Amino acid sequence: MVELVMSADRLITSARAAQPISGQWPPVVVLGHICENDKLNWSQRIDAMVSARKLGQSPPHFMWFEPDGAHTENQYKNRDLEDVAAELMASRTSLLTTLRLVEPEDWESRATHEIFGDISLADLLIRLLAHDEEHRASLVLFE
Repeated sequence: MVELVMSADRLITSARAAQPISGQWPPVVVLGHICENDKLNWSQRIDAMVSARKLGQSPPHFMWFEPDGAHTENQYKNRDLEDVAAELMASRTSLLTTLRLVEPEDWESRATHEIFGDISLADLLIRLLAHDEEHRASLVLFE
C-alpha cells in the first residue's frame, strides 16, 4: 500500500519537472487523468470485487475503461499543477482508506477483465501501479 502513495509522489515529481511535449497531454492533465482513474475506475472496481465476494455473488466482469480523454483534458488543462497534485494525493488517500477497510479474506476477491482475464484484488493494484508508471513515462520523455 505504501507503493500506491509513492507512485503518486513520483508522478507529481515528474509532472513538476516535465516540459510540455507537442501532441501529448500537458503534465497537469496527466495528473488529472490519474485522479479520474482513482475515482472512476480503481475505487469502483475494488468496491465491486469486495462486495461481490461478501455477498456470495459471481465475480464482476470488467470492460476496458479509460476516462474520456477530451473531457479530462478540458477539465484539467487550465488548472494549477499544485492544486491537481493535491487532488491526486487526496484521491490516492481515499483509495488507501478503502483498502485499509479490506478484511484479510477480502483479498481473495476476484473479477474477470476483458483483456487481463481472471484477476485478484492484488492483480488489480498491480495494474493500477503499471498504469501510473505508463503515464509517468510520458512525463519524462524528451522531444
